[in-house]
Amino acid sequence: MSDDDEQDLPVGEIVRRVAFDIGSNATKCQVADVDLSTGCISETFFQTEVPCSYGVDWKQSKDGSLSARMQLRGLEVLHTLCRKAVELGATRSAAIATEVFRKASNGEAYLSRIKDEVGLEATIVAQSMEARLGFLSAAGLSGLPRAELICWDCGGASFQVSRAAALDASELELFMGPLGVSVVTSACVEKVQKRAFATTPTPNPVSAEEVAALVAWVLSELPPPPPWLLGSEKVVAIGGANSIFCLATEIVAEVTGSTSSSITSAQARQALDAVIGRTEADLCAAYCSKDLADPASFVVPKMALLHAVMEHCELPRISFQPATGSCAGMLVASELYSS
Repeated sequence: MSDDDEQDLPVGEIVRRVAFDIGSNATKCQVADVDLSTGCISETFFQTEVPCSYGVDWKQSKDGSLSARMQLRGLEVLHTLCRKAVELGATRSAAIATEVFRKASNGEAYLSRIKDEVGLEATIVAQSMEARLGFLSAAGLSGLPRAELICWDCGGASFQVSRAAALDASELELFMGPLGVSVVTSACVEKVQKRAFATTPTPNPVSAEEVAALVAWVLSELPPPPPWLLGSEKVVAIGGANSIFCLATEIVAEVTGSTSSSITSAQARQALDAVIGRTEADLCAAYCSKDLADPASFVVPKMALLHAVMEHCELPRISFQPATGSCAGMLVASELYSS
Protein backbone atom coordinates (compact mmCIF):
# COMPACT_ATOMS: atom_id res chain seq x y z
CA MET A 1 0.00 0.00 0.00
CA SER A 2 1.44 3.40 -0.97
CA ASP A 3 1.65 6.42 1.35
CA ASP A 4 -1.39 8.10 -0.25
CA ASP A 5 -3.67 5.06 -0.43
CA GLU A 6 -5.45 5.65 2.89
CA GLN A 7 -6.13 9.30 2.10
CA ASP A 8 -7.65 8.38 -1.29
CA LEU A 9 -10.01 5.71 0.03
CA PRO A 10 -13.74 6.40 -0.36
CA VAL A 11 -15.89 7.47 2.58
CA GLY A 12 -16.62 4.56 4.89
CA GLU A 13 -13.52 2.64 3.82
CA ILE A 14 -12.06 0.40 6.51
CA VAL A 15 -8.31 -0.03 6.88
CA ARG A 16 -6.56 -2.53 9.14
CA ARG A 17 -3.82 -0.88 11.17
CA VAL A 18 -1.38 -2.02 13.83
CA ALA A 19 -0.06 0.25 16.58
CA PHE A 20 3.05 -0.39 18.67
CA ASP A 21 3.53 1.55 21.90
CA ILE A 22 7.12 0.80 22.95
CA GLY A 23 7.10 2.04 26.52
CA SER A 24 9.66 2.22 29.29
CA ASN A 25 8.14 -0.76 31.07
CA ALA A 26 6.26 -2.75 28.41
CA THR A 27 5.69 -3.06 24.69
CA LYS A 28 2.03 -2.77 23.72
CA CYS A 29 0.44 -3.79 20.43
CA GLN A 30 -3.08 -3.57 18.99
CA VAL A 31 -4.38 -4.65 15.57
CA ALA A 32 -7.72 -3.15 14.59
CA ASP A 33 -9.92 -1.98 11.73
CA VAL A 34 -10.33 1.79 11.56
CA ASP A 35 -13.18 3.55 9.75
CA LEU A 36 -11.48 6.45 7.99
CA SER A 37 -14.73 8.36 7.57
CA THR A 38 -15.42 8.51 11.32
CA GLY A 39 -11.90 8.11 12.68
CA CYS A 40 -13.14 5.35 14.99
CA ILE A 41 -12.02 1.81 15.68
CA SER A 42 -14.64 -0.56 14.28
CA GLU A 43 -13.17 -3.87 15.46
CA THR A 44 -10.09 -5.05 17.36
CA PHE A 45 -8.52 -8.37 16.38
CA PHE A 46 -5.53 -8.54 18.72
CA GLN A 47 -4.08 -6.60 21.63
CA THR A 48 -1.38 -7.43 24.13
CA GLU A 49 1.07 -5.93 26.59
CA VAL A 50 4.45 -7.64 26.99
CA PRO A 51 6.73 -6.63 29.90
CA CYS A 52 10.03 -5.18 28.64
CA SER A 53 11.74 -3.36 31.49
CA TYR A 54 13.77 -0.87 29.48
CA GLY A 55 13.38 1.66 32.28
CA VAL A 56 14.83 -0.60 34.97
CA ASP A 57 17.63 -1.71 32.64
CA TRP A 58 18.54 1.91 31.90
CA LYS A 59 18.39 2.91 35.56
CA GLN A 60 20.63 -0.01 36.53
CA SER A 61 23.30 0.77 33.90
CA LYS A 62 26.46 2.61 34.89
CA ASP A 63 26.58 4.74 31.74
CA GLY A 64 22.90 5.48 31.13
CA SER A 65 22.57 3.04 28.23
CA LEU A 66 20.33 0.10 27.34
CA SER A 67 22.14 -3.22 27.75
CA ALA A 68 22.71 -5.68 24.91
CA ARG A 69 20.54 -8.19 26.78
CA MET A 70 17.61 -5.74 27.03
CA GLN A 71 17.92 -4.75 23.39
CA LEU A 72 17.81 -8.39 22.31
CA ARG A 73 14.75 -9.03 24.46
CA GLY A 74 12.97 -6.03 22.95
CA LEU A 75 13.83 -7.04 19.39
CA GLU A 76 12.52 -10.57 19.97
CA VAL A 77 9.23 -9.21 21.30
CA LEU A 78 8.79 -6.86 18.34
CA HIS A 79 9.64 -9.61 15.83
CA THR A 80 6.90 -11.79 17.34
CA LEU A 81 4.32 -8.99 17.42
CA CYS A 82 5.08 -7.90 13.85
CA ARG A 83 4.60 -11.45 12.58
CA LYS A 84 1.25 -11.60 14.38
CA ALA A 85 0.14 -8.30 12.82
CA VAL A 86 1.05 -9.49 9.32
CA GLU A 87 -0.81 -12.77 9.89
CA LEU A 88 -3.90 -10.76 10.84
CA GLY A 89 -3.74 -8.69 7.68
CA ALA A 90 -2.54 -5.32 8.99
CA THR A 91 -1.52 -3.14 6.05
CA ARG A 92 -0.21 -0.06 7.84
CA SER A 93 1.85 0.27 11.00
CA ALA A 94 2.85 3.00 13.42
CA ALA A 95 5.23 2.75 16.36
CA ILE A 96 6.13 5.21 19.09
CA ALA A 97 8.88 5.07 21.70
CA THR A 98 8.58 6.96 24.96
CA GLU A 99 10.51 8.43 27.90
CA VAL A 100 13.39 5.99 28.38
CA PHE A 101 14.42 6.22 24.72
CA ARG A 102 14.64 9.99 25.05
CA LYS A 103 17.04 9.60 27.97
CA ALA A 104 19.12 6.49 27.26
CA SER A 105 22.46 7.35 25.66
CA ASN A 106 21.90 4.70 22.98
CA GLY A 107 18.12 5.13 22.70
CA GLU A 108 18.15 6.44 19.14
CA ALA A 109 20.75 3.88 18.08
CA TYR A 110 18.48 1.12 19.41
CA LEU A 111 15.53 2.43 17.42
CA SER A 112 17.77 2.28 14.33
CA ARG A 113 18.34 -1.39 15.11
CA ILE A 114 14.58 -1.91 15.30
CA LYS A 115 14.22 -0.38 11.82
CA ASP A 116 17.10 -2.40 10.34
CA GLU A 117 16.39 -5.75 12.01
CA VAL A 118 12.60 -5.75 12.41
CA GLY A 119 11.58 -3.42 9.60
CA LEU A 120 9.59 -1.21 11.97
CA GLU A 121 10.20 2.53 12.12
CA ALA A 122 9.62 3.79 15.66
CA THR A 123 9.48 7.49 16.47
CA ILE A 124 10.50 8.95 19.82
CA VAL A 125 7.60 11.15 20.91
CA ALA A 126 7.56 14.04 23.35
CA GLN A 127 5.54 13.84 26.55
CA SER A 128 2.99 16.20 25.02
CA MET A 129 2.37 13.71 22.21
CA GLU A 130 2.16 10.88 24.74
CA ALA A 131 -0.51 12.90 26.51
CA ARG A 132 -2.46 13.47 23.28
CA LEU A 133 -2.45 9.79 22.36
CA GLY A 134 -3.44 8.83 25.90
CA PHE A 135 -6.29 11.36 25.82
CA LEU A 136 -7.53 10.00 22.47
CA SER A 137 -7.38 6.47 23.91
CA ALA A 138 -9.38 7.45 27.01
CA ALA A 139 -11.95 9.33 24.94
CA GLY A 140 -12.46 6.47 22.51
CA LEU A 141 -12.61 3.72 25.13
CA SER A 142 -14.62 5.45 27.84
CA GLY A 143 -17.21 7.01 25.55
CA LEU A 144 -17.18 10.19 27.62
CA PRO A 145 -17.46 13.56 25.85
CA ARG A 146 -13.99 14.97 25.28
CA ALA A 147 -14.95 18.27 26.90
CA GLU A 148 -15.69 16.47 30.19
CA LEU A 149 -12.69 14.12 30.21
CA ILE A 150 -9.44 14.28 32.19
CA CYS A 151 -7.05 11.46 31.27
CA TRP A 152 -4.26 10.08 33.47
CA ASP A 153 -1.67 7.84 31.78
CA CYS A 154 1.28 6.46 33.75
CA GLY A 155 4.14 4.37 32.38
CA GLY A 156 7.57 3.20 33.41
CA ALA A 157 9.37 6.54 33.33
CA SER A 158 6.75 9.30 33.17
CA PHE A 159 3.10 10.22 33.62
CA GLN A 160 0.74 12.59 31.83
CA VAL A 161 -2.59 14.05 32.91
CA SER A 162 -4.47 15.91 30.20
CA ARG A 163 -7.75 17.61 29.39
CA ALA A 164 -9.17 19.37 26.35
CA ALA A 165 -8.38 23.09 26.24
CA ALA A 166 -10.87 23.60 23.39
CA LEU A 167 -14.29 22.08 22.77
CA ASP A 168 -12.98 20.06 19.82
CA ALA A 169 -9.98 18.81 21.86
CA SER A 170 -7.57 20.22 19.26
CA GLU A 171 -5.42 21.49 22.14
CA LEU A 172 -4.75 19.99 25.54
CA GLU A 173 -3.88 21.34 28.95
CA LEU A 174 -1.24 19.18 30.61
CA PHE A 175 0.07 18.14 34.00
CA MET A 176 3.13 15.93 33.56
CA GLY A 177 6.13 14.58 35.40
CA PRO A 178 9.22 12.40 34.78
CA LEU A 179 7.95 9.87 37.30
CA GLY A 180 6.93 6.33 36.43
CA VAL A 181 7.15 2.84 37.89
CA SER A 182 10.82 2.26 37.03
CA VAL A 183 11.86 5.70 38.28
CA VAL A 184 10.04 5.30 41.61
CA THR A 185 11.37 1.75 42.06
CA SER A 186 14.90 3.05 41.54
CA ALA A 187 14.28 5.87 44.03
CA CYS A 188 12.97 3.40 46.61
CA VAL A 189 16.19 1.39 46.43
CA GLU A 190 18.72 4.19 46.04
CA LYS A 191 17.28 7.29 47.71
CA VAL A 192 15.31 5.61 50.50
CA GLN A 193 17.09 2.32 51.21
CA LYS A 194 20.54 3.72 50.26
CA ARG A 195 21.46 0.68 48.18
CA ALA A 196 22.73 0.34 44.62
CA PHE A 197 19.91 -0.31 42.15
CA ALA A 198 22.36 -2.00 39.76
CA THR A 199 22.91 -4.80 42.28
CA THR A 200 19.58 -4.74 44.16
CA PRO A 201 16.83 -6.34 42.05
CA THR A 202 14.01 -5.56 44.49
CA PRO A 203 13.28 -3.21 47.40
CA ASN A 204 11.04 -5.79 49.10
CA PRO A 205 10.19 -5.95 51.89
CA VAL A 206 9.58 -2.19 52.23
CA SER A 207 8.96 -0.98 55.77
CA ALA A 208 6.37 1.60 56.82
CA GLU A 209 9.13 4.13 57.46
CA GLU A 210 10.60 3.53 54.00
CA VAL A 211 7.17 3.87 52.37
CA ALA A 212 6.65 7.20 54.13
CA ALA A 213 10.03 8.39 52.88
CA LEU A 214 9.28 7.21 49.35
CA VAL A 215 5.92 9.01 49.26
CA ALA A 216 7.62 12.15 50.58
CA TRP A 217 10.22 11.92 47.79
CA VAL A 218 7.55 11.53 45.10
CA LEU A 219 5.65 14.52 46.49
CA SER A 220 8.83 16.60 46.41
CA GLU A 221 9.31 15.81 42.71
CA LEU A 222 5.78 16.73 41.60
CA PRO A 223 5.02 20.15 40.09
CA PRO A 224 2.10 22.16 41.51
CA PRO A 225 -1.23 20.80 40.22
CA PRO A 226 -3.18 23.11 37.91
CA PRO A 227 -6.57 24.46 39.12
CA TRP A 228 -8.52 22.35 36.61
CA LEU A 229 -7.06 19.14 38.11
CA LEU A 230 -7.10 20.03 41.81
CA GLY A 231 -9.92 18.14 43.49
CA SER A 232 -11.41 16.87 40.22
CA GLU A 233 -13.73 13.85 40.18
CA LYS A 234 -13.54 13.47 36.38
CA VAL A 235 -10.18 11.70 36.07
CA VAL A 236 -10.14 8.58 33.88
CA ALA A 237 -6.95 6.54 34.38
CA ILE A 238 -5.96 4.30 31.49
CA GLY A 239 -3.69 1.28 31.51
CA GLY A 240 -3.30 -2.40 30.93
CA ALA A 241 -3.18 -5.41 33.22
CA ASN A 242 0.18 -4.30 34.65
CA SER A 243 -0.71 -0.64 35.17
CA ILE A 244 -0.67 0.96 38.61
CA PHE A 245 -4.42 1.49 38.28
CA CYS A 246 -5.27 -2.12 37.50
CA LEU A 247 -3.07 -3.32 40.36
CA ALA A 248 -4.80 -0.88 42.69
CA THR A 249 -8.25 -2.28 41.81
CA GLU A 250 -6.95 -5.80 42.54
CA ILE A 251 -5.56 -4.85 45.94
CA VAL A 252 -8.63 -2.79 46.84
CA ALA A 253 -10.84 -5.77 45.97
CA GLU A 254 -8.73 -7.98 48.22
CA VAL A 255 -8.78 -5.52 51.13
CA THR A 256 -12.32 -4.14 50.96
CA GLY A 257 -14.25 -6.59 48.80
CA SER A 258 -15.14 -3.79 46.36
CA THR A 259 -14.96 -4.75 42.69
CA SER A 260 -15.61 -1.25 41.37
CA SER A 261 -13.40 0.28 38.70
CA SER A 262 -13.46 3.48 40.74
CA ILE A 263 -10.65 4.05 43.27
CA THR A 264 -11.08 6.57 46.07
CA SER A 265 -8.20 8.39 47.73
CA ALA A 266 -8.85 6.42 50.92
CA GLN A 267 -8.74 3.14 48.98
CA ALA A 268 -5.45 4.14 47.33
CA ARG A 269 -3.99 4.63 50.81
CA GLN A 270 -5.43 1.27 51.91
CA ALA A 271 -3.85 -0.43 48.90
CA LEU A 272 -0.46 1.03 49.81
CA ASP A 273 -0.80 0.02 53.45
CA ALA A 274 -1.71 -3.52 52.35
CA VAL A 275 1.67 -4.11 50.67
CA ILE A 276 3.94 -2.62 53.33
CA GLY A 277 6.43 -5.09 54.82
CA ARG A 278 5.51 -8.00 52.55
CA THR A 279 8.20 -10.23 51.10
CA GLU A 280 9.06 -10.61 47.43
CA ALA A 281 7.63 -14.15 47.39
CA ASP A 282 4.40 -13.07 49.07
CA LEU A 283 3.80 -10.15 46.69
CA CYS A 284 4.71 -12.29 43.69
CA ALA A 285 2.22 -14.99 44.64
CA ALA A 286 -0.52 -12.45 45.37
CA TYR A 287 -0.24 -10.09 42.40
CA CYS A 288 2.33 -11.29 39.86
CA SER A 289 1.45 -14.91 39.13
CA LYS A 290 -0.46 -14.28 35.90
CA ASP A 291 1.22 -14.62 32.52
CA LEU A 292 3.26 -11.62 31.37
CA ALA A 293 3.03 -9.98 34.80
CA ASP A 294 5.32 -7.23 36.04
CA PRO A 295 7.79 -8.27 38.77
CA ALA A 296 6.89 -8.01 42.45
CA SER A 297 9.59 -5.36 42.87
CA PHE A 298 7.18 -2.86 41.27
CA VAL A 299 4.23 -3.44 43.60
CA VAL A 300 5.07 -1.04 46.44
CA PRO A 301 6.45 1.71 44.15
CA LYS A 302 3.27 1.55 42.03
CA MET A 303 1.01 2.02 45.04
CA ALA A 304 3.26 4.75 46.49
CA LEU A 305 3.13 6.68 43.21
CA LEU A 306 -0.65 6.33 42.92
CA HIS A 307 -1.24 7.49 46.50
CA ALA A 308 1.22 10.39 46.23
CA VAL A 309 -0.26 11.82 43.03
CA MET A 310 -3.85 11.48 44.28
CA GLU A 311 -2.89 13.18 47.55
CA HIS A 312 -0.91 15.92 45.80
CA CYS A 313 -3.78 16.71 43.43
CA GLU A 314 -6.45 16.18 46.11
CA LEU A 315 -8.28 13.72 43.88
CA PRO A 316 -11.25 12.21 45.73
CA ARG A 317 -11.52 9.35 43.24
CA ILE A 318 -10.39 8.14 39.82
CA SER A 319 -12.04 5.76 37.34
CA PHE A 320 -9.93 2.99 35.78
CA GLN A 321 -10.40 2.38 32.05
CA PRO A 322 -8.57 -0.71 30.71
CA ALA A 323 -6.44 0.14 27.67
CA THR A 324 -3.52 -1.35 25.77
CA GLY A 325 -1.20 1.56 26.40
CA SER A 326 -1.88 4.40 23.98
CA CYS A 327 -2.56 2.04 21.08
CA ALA A 328 -6.25 2.96 20.77
CA GLY A 329 -5.32 6.63 20.41
CA MET A 330 -2.54 5.80 17.97
CA LEU A 331 -4.86 3.82 15.72
CA VAL A 332 -7.12 6.83 15.12
CA ALA A 333 -4.27 9.38 14.83
CA SER A 334 -3.98 9.36 11.04
CA GLU A 335 -0.85 11.54 11.01
CA LEU A 336 1.08 8.57 12.44
CA TYR A 337 0.20 6.54 9.34
CA SER A 338 0.97 9.18 6.73
CA SER A 339 4.41 7.82 5.84
